[in-house]
Formats: sequence, C-alpha cells, structure tokens
Amino acid sequence: MATIITAGNLTRLAGELMKAGCRVIAPAKLDGMVVFKAITDEHEMLPEGEYILPHSSFKEFVFPRTECILRYRLGEQGKVSYEATNLDAEPAQAAIGCRPCDAASLPILDKVFGWDYRDEFYFKRREKLTVVSIACSRAGERCYCTSVGCAPDSKAGSDILLKKTAGDKYVVEALSDKGRQLAEKHASLFEKAEGEPPVEVVDLKPAFDVEKIKPWLDTHFEDPLWLDMAARCMGCGTCAYGCPTCHCFDIVDEGDLRGGCRLKNWDTCAAVLFTKHGSGHNPRTSQEQRYRQRVMHKFKYYLEKFGLRACVGCGRCSNRCPVGQDLYAVLKTIAERAAK
Repeated sequence: MATIITAGNLTRLAGELMKAGCRVIAPAKLDGMVVFKAITDEHEMLPEGEYILPHSSFKEFVFPRTECILRYRLGEQGKVSYEATNLDAEPAQAAIGCRPCDAASLPILDKVFGWDYRDEFYFKRREKLTVVSIACSRAGERCYCTSVGCAPDSKAGSDILLKKTAGDKYVVEALSDKGRQLAEKHASLFEKAEGEPPVEVVDLKPAFDVEKIKPWLDTHFEDPLWLDMAARCMGCGTCAYGCPTCHCFDIVDEGDLRGGCRLKNWDTCAAVLFTKHGSGHNPRTSQEQRYRQRVMHKFKYYLEKFGLRACVGCGRCSNRCPVGQDLYAVLKTIAERAAK
C-alpha cells in the first residue's frame, strides 16, 4: 500500500512547518527567476510543474555565501576578546520541492566538510535540514545526471522522495528517520492508496560513458584540449557559485582598530587569485590551468579521495555561463577521445 500526498497538501505541509518555526526552503520566483529561497508564505512555493530546475542550488542554506564565524574586539590594555557564532540558534530547515540532483549533492559535500576536520558550521545546518525532493518527470536541455551516475529519481541525500502520479498527486517514499518523523508528525496530510500507482519519471539516457573519463584524465594532464576548452573561459566563477557541489571558500578578517568579524566566503578555483601565494607566486598562472583543475577536481581528485564524483549532472554550470562554456560537452569530448 502506497502513501500519497496531493500537491495541495504539499503546500499545506510547507505552511505547517513554517508555523512550527521551521525555515522552509523551496523553489520560488525572485525578480522573475526561479530560485531556492526561504519562503515566508506557503503559496510562494511554486507547483512542481512550473519549473524543471531552479537557477540556484540550495547549498547556501548549509554552506552560506558568506558567514561570520567569530567576532573579536580590542579592549583596554590591548586585551582581545572573542565571540564565536552561536550555531545552536539556527532554526530547523526543510527543503521542499528540490530535485534529486540537488539532494544528491549533500552526501558529496558531507565528505569534504567531514574529512580531516569536521566543519561544524556546515554540519550544524546539515543536521537540522530535512530534504523532500521530487523526482523529475521532465528533463532540461542540459540535464545529464544519468551520465555521471545520478538519476532523475535518485534517493541519495533525500529524506523523502516524491514521485508524480495521476491526479496531481505524489507517491511518497520516506528514506530516513528524519523523513519518517516528518511524515508521522504531519500524518493528516498524507493518505493511503491501494496498490502501487504508476509514477512519472523521465527516461534520460546517458550521453557518454563516465567510466572512461578518469582513465583519460590520469594520462592527459598536459593536453591541447585544455587550451581549447579554456579559450573562452573568463574566470568569473559563476559555474562554481551555481554548482551544488562546489565548496571552496576563503577566510578574511574585516574590521577596524577596535575589532571586527572573521568571515567565511565562497571562492572558486576559476579565479586568478585563488592560488596566489603571499610571496606573489601563483602555481596556476593561466586560465587553461585553472579550467583543467576544475575538471580534474570533480572527476579525478575527488573520486580518488572520497569515492564520489563531485558532479551531479544538473547542468547549472552550462546554463549560467555567460560565454556558453559547456561542461557536458567537455565531458562528452573526453569520453569520445578515451573511446578511441
């Protein structure tokens, strides 16, 4: 017997969570663009049929664009006092209506933020986040999740996975304790259906063999392809800022003689200053080297270190690039060269 939730009750679920003090993150319109945002009214949440993939990812709600990690103040006789950010004050969060590719980014981020040092700024928010994703019944022009080992109905990172069925309803699959607790707490919004209703999940065929990518990268650190691919790259970083798995950051102090704030800010390996040393030396002086690093990191280094590729195939990097650089096309080219 399947569990069902209607589109209307999904909206009501968002409302009930907000009334309970939960921050609800959902696809909504902002200046005419579909983005993930913390909504203040359940009716801001767009119906699933009105979008394929929001312009932004929801990573900023576990890994903010900028955050103060501590404040410091210079007192009398040069004594410095510190006040760390109180992460316990962060509210519970629920991401409703995200796609499985966004949800699948979370286990990838978990690896790097919990590696040799556990980043509590990330994990405090992560532990308070419940993810209710909706499987894709349509694919965008640059969606290639199945080509990198993900899927339109992937379960990775989701606490509840919804699959569209007839009558503006969704079949509910609770995948974690957090998901089951949410469904139990709001049980009146869910109903039982006889049997297993047919669901709508897009059949997206892989466009290339991802298993051929890393062996080619292992032996082609120096290759003319990198210069060709990087020729149009401006190093603006919009690909990294839109990517749900990119996680580079910088830490800077901002303040005056009396004190200030230590900030953790998003950064990107595409930027010319990203690897510049205090001495002035920069080991990656060209955009060719920086573009190569981006591909190598996602499909070689991360895979070697953590056993996962740092890409879920959402296509945002290609959709957002102001000069039309297309990672999907780059990967397809590499796979084709490897096959030869």
